[in-house]
Amino acid sequence: MQLAFNGINYYWSRNHTHPTGKNININGDKYEVFVKAKLLKAQAMPEMKLTFVTNVNPNDPMFRSSNWALSRKTAYITGYLKFDRSWGFYSYDYSDKKFKETIAHETGHAIVETYAGFNESVTNHGSSRYDQNPKSGTTYPRTGEIDLMKYAEEKLSSIPNWNTRMVANEKDTMGLLFISGISKQ
Repeated sequence: MQLAFNGINYYWSRNHTHPTGKNININGDKYEVFVKAKLLKAQAMPEMKLTFVTNVNPNDPMFRSSNWALSRKTAYITGYLKFDRSWGFYSYDYSDKKFKETIAHETGHAIVETYAGFNESVTNHGSSRYDQNPKSGTTYPRTGEIDLMKYAEEKLSSIPNWNTRMVANEKDTMGLLFISGISKQ
């Protein structure tokens, strides 16, 4: 559970400790945002199951992470895995990084759907089709921020420092503040 909290806290915070997502800008003023995820029963997002996956094809839809009304689950994928053409291996280090990003992304679907609507969430801010496949020609930026909620055709792990450069964009972070009620205080 702590690994999940660490992922949400890192990717949804925008402050001086993040290499690319330093703050949010509201009317010309810069603010740092520090997120601290908690396990609550009241005033909480819909519950998401955490699953452990190994010795299978991680691309099988049965093991795919998702967060929408009919399927709320995030998979920790590790060890030997049977891909479409061969076996491969995900180390615990890589698996930890990928899980933290995945749980933050899946959590983001609930946030984006709440403040921006179903379409914006399910299409990953327009970067994918409804079937969750990236739109043709989409790529990740080579420098600066990588938007936590966007998909691209290329493999994320091929991008240098993907796990440290990725962050919730400013609009999504402000959406989180808005739906949390902090903006009303």
